Amino acid sequence: MIVLRLCHCAPSRCGISALIRPQLLIQSPCGHRCYILPASQFQHIIDDVGLSSLPYAGDPLALTSPSRRGKLLESLVRDVLGQTPPTDSDADASSIGCCVNGRRKGRHQAEWDLTVRGRKVEVKASSLSFDVQHSTWRVCFTCVKFARDGYRDFQPFDDLYLVIYSPSGFHILLHDQQTGVSTAGVRTQIHGHNIFVRGSRNETWTDALPTILHKMLQDGQCKLVAHVSMRESRAQALYARLSEESTAAFENVYYDIPLGKMNPVIRGHRIQQIGLEIDRLRNPSAQFGIPTDEIAESGIRRGRHNATVDWVRDDVKIELKHAKVRYHPRGEWMVEFSGIKAGMADRQQTQQFDELWLAMYSPCGLHFLKHPPCYDFLSSTGLRTEVHGRRLAVCGSRGAHVSDAVEGIKLKLYARGCTSLATVRWQ
Repeated sequence: MIVLRLCHCAPSRCGISALIRPQLLIQSPCGHRCYILPASQFQHIIDDVGLSSLPYAGDPLALTSPSRRGKLLESLVRDVLGQTPPTDSDADASSIGCCVNGRRKGRHQAEWDLTVRGRKVEVKASSLSFDVQHSTWRVCFTCVKFARDGYRDFQPFDDLYLVIYSPSGFHILLHDQQTGVSTAGVRTQIHGHNIFVRGSRNETWTDALPTILHKMLQDGQCKLVAHVSMRESRAQALYARLSEESTAAFENVYYDIPLGKMNPVIRGHRIQQIGLEIDRLRNPSAQFGIPTDEIAESGIRRGRHNATVDWVRDDVKIELKHAKVRYHPRGEWMVEFSGIKAGMADRQQTQQFDELWLAMYSPCGLHFLKHPPCYDFLSSTGLRTEVHGRRLAVCGSRGAHVSDAVEGIKLKLYARGCTSLATVRWQ
């Protein structure tokens, strides 16, 4: 069930100025009209960096992807526990195992992260984020594969270490495998449980952090292993590893680009807002709604950012997927859209949307395209596909400059049948 808040006001009251004079490119390379818009038109969205980003302003670790940041924080735990990266002969390597199709798993797919005194250890990390619904700061650790609540007969690790990444440093805790644990709906079987711990309402992050630690260490049975301040040598070594990574220099192209200093989650929300405004601009007489109060199959009410689609134009359901153009160590720029829940199952279309929009965030601009209504050629992700969705990865030419690579990626998307909707230019 989808309940919509329909917007009956004039387009100028929906955040689009009546004085807008967008440049209209009548014939784009894909053969369709494409709006060329200045970034200043969306300044009210671009300037909203979100409460979660403010305390981490200027911290390069906060701007990295969650997976990349997780690997770096795992290396910090290794340093604290006196471990060294495993080799193929180490006990850690035995955790890699095989996939269900018989192929050997990559190290990033290992069932646990390291071995300490013969015990299998899993490491999870979380930054502080602001929960608007509860007006609290919180930490959230995801994809923890506990054997509990009827999920999983086997738990792949013995000990769970949690890293709380705050603007003041890093707290490393040994979790009691009880405090804050919650299920994640249908995702629990594949992805695992979540761990949520919140501060008190209306606290600043500096007050919320001690509250969170008290809940875990005093109310719960977690143990503090180490507190590494930003000034310590181990923290400085972590940031040195970040800057020395092969792709770090290429990330600098985003330093002064709009949305470049937001964390990936906040940036995704802002790109979605820009996409909605562009759709309103393209369809000024249409009515728009945001899905609210949806009920999932599990019976749990969905949040706004967990809706089945992103917005509705008249009766057309729109889903927007965004991705950042990033540099791959093999020497090429690429973009990868993920979480696309579409395709065929039992000869029936499975997607819950009518239109799929792709938003490509690059140093050159923000490019919006519409995918053709055929999704069977999207890449699957094995057993995770049903829950996690499909993906679409496109690479530019090897060795190409980022601007040339972006144009090459767009041409490849046009060849797949995508059509250009709009481009937001940074300059």
